[in-house]
Formats: sequence, C-alpha cells, structure tokens
Amino acid sequence: MGDHVAAIYGRAYAETYESLYVHQWPEKHAVNLFVITRLLHEQGSQAKSWLDVGCGQAWHFSKVTTPTVEKVGVDLSLAQLSMARSRNPTASLVCANMMDPIFSGAFSLVTSFWSPYAYLRDSAEVTEFLRRLAGWTQVDGSLYLDLMLPDEVGTFLGSDFARKTGFQLFQLAPDRTRWTYRDLGGDHEIVTPPLALFHDEFSRHFRTVDVEFDRGRFAHLIARGKRGQPLAHQRAR
Repeated sequence: MGDHVAAIYGRAYAETYESLYVHQWPEKHAVNLFVITRLLHEQGSQAKSWLDVGCGQAWHFSKVTTPTVEKVGVDLSLAQLSMARSRNPTASLVCANMMDPIFSGAFSLVTSFWSPYAYLRDSAEVTEFLRRLAGWTQVDGSLYLDLMLPDEVGTFLGSDFARKTGFQLFQLAPDRTRWTYRDLGGDHEIVTPPLALFHDEFSRHFRTVDVEFDRGRFAHLIARGKRGQPLAHQRAR
C-alpha cells in the first residue's frame, strides 16, 4: 500500500466519497454504529481509547458520542483526513501507511471499516496487517472489522449501487480473491481473502471471535478479550 492508493483518494474523490460509500449503504452503517456502541458499553469504564485504522473521513467517530474515550484515526489520504478533521476537532488524526509501526501502545477498541486491507498485495500481507491490528489492541480489549468476502464481492455487479453510480467490477482470479473495480476515484485493484483467514488469525489473539452478517454484502467480525499482558496506552509516535 502506498502512493497509488493515496493518489486514488485525492481531493476530488474525497468530495464525492460520502455520497458513494455512506449514503448508499445505510444498513451496513447502522450495524457498524450498533456494534461500536455495544462494544464500548461492554467495556464500561475500561473503554479509554478507540483506534480506527483506514479511518477515511472518520464518519464513525462523528456519529458515536464518547466524551471519555480518546479517538485516534489513521489514514493514508491527506484529503480524507482534512474532511475528518472538520468533523472531529477533538480526535487525533495521523497520516500514515497502516503497515508501518505507527503506534507503540494499545487501545481499548480497534476498528477498521470498508476493508482497507483489500489494497494489500496478497493474503500474506493481509495476515501481517491483522497481526498489527491485534498488537494495537490492549489486553481484554476488542477489535471490529467489516469484511468483503470472495463470495459476496461479485454480487456488487447486480446491485442498486452499481446501477446508480456506474460502479464496474472485474474478476481477476478464479477463486474470486482478486478483483479490480472502477468508480469515480479510478481503478482499484483489491485482494479479498476468505473468512477463514481472518477467523483463524484472530482466534490466536482473542478469547472469542464472532461473525455477523447484515442484509447487504458485508460480514462483521467482532473479536473480544485480547489475550496477553497489559500494556499502557501510548499516543502515536
């Protein structure tokens, strides 16, 4: 992940992003907000910090009121982060590659939405990213991702979203784990590993790993109870 992804998510794309990927997917975002609120409630007074990886415009931060929880977002796009800052003046927003060692501490809740892992090169890099997310989750903390799975990605072609936006999708691998799609931002080449990769990896680090499905095309993976020795939360380097 690098300059080619940052180039896609420039100012022109950022200005249209909400109309493409927020307004068009109300069911997905309703599930996101419900699960985030539930996880923070479950942690109670132990919920001190929330890291959103690939936060984009930090829409989720702006919709969940958490006055006692420090919000930290990381994204590669300066244009997306500019929009995020206008919505979330009290959040800490970091422009960085999510595959870099950005944080030296851990967070009560770690989230990642719209599958930024899909821009990585292959399943091995995705696994490395998942380990990084687990490492950024504090002991007894929670982690929540929504996933685009191989069997579901192809169904975007027949969706209302595609008809309304001109979204085009092309399969690159017979097992449906590699795709390219085109939207107003340009051409995106993505990798979509199967659910087992995510479930197996997070099962190594968390006491429970659950998967829920919304009525759309997304799986919601919720990992609770990070194993290990407690670490003090620290800000980004």
